Amino acid sequence: MLKQLGGFTANHIPYKGSAPGLSDLIPGNVQLFFDSIPSAAPYVKAGRLRGIGVASSKRSPAMPDMPTIGESLKGFEADSLFGLMAPAGTPRDVVVKLNAEVQKVLTSADIKEKLLAQGGLVQGGTPEQMADQIKSDVAKWGKVVRTANVKIE
Repeated sequence: MLKQLGGFTANHIPYKGSAPGLSDLIPGNVQLFFDSIPSAAPYVKAGRLRGIGVASSKRSPAMPDMPTIGESLKGFEADSLFGLMAPAGTPRDVVVKLNAEVQKVLTSADIKEKLLAQGGLVQGGTPEQMADQIKSDVAKWGKVVRTANVKIE
């Protein structure tokens, strides 16, 4: 998506985690690396890396001065979503009860504070909202994959 919207080319280099990617980025062996805020922020704050932007649709409370990529590159948004799933056919009353308990945890002050400190934006919701988000993401990223002609190797 970044290459498509930005109109540039880049080679994808798959890394097995943040540590090897950062080890190549810091000395300049690679020019760009997508990473999570908890692992990259210490290097940005120490001046060893320059944060260009967060991929989410909103600025991160953990790094509020860093713009979103979408502020410079209209249409770019790559939010990470974590959700709790249950097997298909799980009774509705069980799903509703699990969701209610998760909402309590997400809105507790200590958990919310910890997630925000790590760059997470706490967003609860209903099972239906999660299903809608998944459908939307599949459509969005499916278009990116088709446009880029990505093939499974």
